[in-house]
Amino acid sequence: MTRDTAFSIKKLLIIIISLAVVIRLVYVLLHDPIPLPQYLNLDDVDFNYLGYNFGSGQGLTDKHGEPTSTRFPLYPVFLGIIYFLFGYHPHIAFIIQALLGGLTPLLVYFIAKKFFDNKVSLTAAAIIALYPSYITYSGRLMSENIFLPLLALLILMVLRLKDKFSVSNLIITGVTLGILMLTRGVMVIMVFLIPLWILIAVKGSFIHKIRCAAVTSAAIVIILSPWIVRNYIHFNRLFITSSSGGAVLWMSMHWIPVGHFFNIDRAYAYVDSAGKDEADLKEFHRILVADNIFGIQEARMAFQELLPNEILPENEAEFNKHMIELVKREIISDPGAFIVKTVKEFLRFWHFLDDRGRYVFSYGIILPLFLIGLWFSRKRLWRLGLLLSFFLYTWALETIFMAAARYRMPFEIVMIVIGAYGLYTLFEKAKKPVLPWIFTLLIVGVNLFFNYNTMVLRQALRSAASAVGIPVSKIDGEMIPQFKMQKADSLTADPEE
Repeated sequence: MTRDTAFSIKKLLIIIISLAVVIRLVYVLLHDPIPLPQYLNLDDVDFNYLGYNFGSGQGLTDKHGEPTSTRFPLYPVFLGIIYFLFGYHPHIAFIIQALLGGLTPLLVYFIAKKFFDNKVSLTAAAIIALYPSYITYSGRLMSENIFLPLLALLILMVLRLKDKFSVSNLIITGVTLGILMLTRGVMVIMVFLIPLWILIAVKGSFIHKIRCAAVTSAAIVIILSPWIVRNYIHFNRLFITSSSGGAVLWMSMHWIPVGHFFNIDRAYAYVDSAGKDEADLKEFHRILVADNIFGIQEARMAFQELLPNEILPENEAEFNKHMIELVKREIISDPGAFIVKTVKEFLRFWHFLDDRGRYVFSYGIILPLFLIGLWFSRKRLWRLGLLLSFFLYTWALETIFMAAARYRMPFEIVMIVIGAYGLYTLFEKAKKPVLPWIFTLLIVGVNLFFNYNTMVLRQALRSAASAVGIPVSKIDGEMIPQFKMQKADSLTADPEE
């Protein structure tokens, strides 16, 4: 590579990164942080509330003032630091998230470079910069905003480890994996898999293999230690996960969408009375926290109505353990139901709709390009094995637990890298230059149609699933009663009080 070529690549990469940041900044500055009712996700509200509590010196506490581990800590701490430094201003968090959005295209460029040339790598970085799902999440108070660049960094470090198992690479991999574990529960098994892979992949004596795996494992343990110690102090039990995993797993076994627990009427009545343009995000969140289930104590009350014959522990760690044990008992007593559930999740992983029934436009475009990239790579697919293992990992995990477009979304990094190769190769191999353009426009057109006719696709998918005997959950809220949480004024959450 000549100096001029290297300079041109660096310049293009800077342009792509700048474009990613500018697009995200424009989006977060113009978008309305109060979503329409059908698009509401109370995870934003929960993260925001925990972040405010942490930033105001109350720690990670629920609305009763009790310590909670219902969420992994890193993102609430991230918000808490922002609120401590700048005051309670969620829009500042949006802006910082938009700035962080420039890291992912850079990291994905270097990931793609491990397999493809500069043109494909720049294409992958550009797709990341323009990927609608990644852009819109910068305007939400969700852990994906830090999970995404951290996941890209982990993938890059694992690929570098394959080239050189140096001490620095081993430590950085362990630190990154530990931080990711403090962000999302999806990494809980990978905390054990990557040290195991190091043990197998490192060349040399068995003692050398043990040392390399121990370096990464030690880095992971050091990062996780404060969280483990904190949980032991508050809950008298050692655990590295959140305390809500068992409940979520049980809900997935019974086809219970989390949205059926939502009580949003009063919050949107406030928006209507104040006017959409004048409604205050702080007040909107305050009402939602007051009226909905936040924390294990309230979740336990709701689950007690669903499980009247179970004695549900008050301790968060014990409650989580009890729900996991309940799932185990149900699997043993009715393995057929678990098999059906697993098959459904196995297929649902590839779903074009998110948990609110919205068409995922970006995924709909990248999926065919990803498949084309795999086809063009078929003779050297083994070279992509380590990269693809991250995607296969989340597919397997969601098959066992719960598949959702949101959980898949960060791992679409892998699809984008291979999809960029598919797109570039299409244009390179085409005998008539117009054909790839027609194909690309056709993909965009089909996705635009489904984006604006989502119910047509949804009903077709549900009918197809029912025809082959796969149970589908009801669209309306008949499955579960709305749990109207009547709270005293002392239990309401006002970030300014």
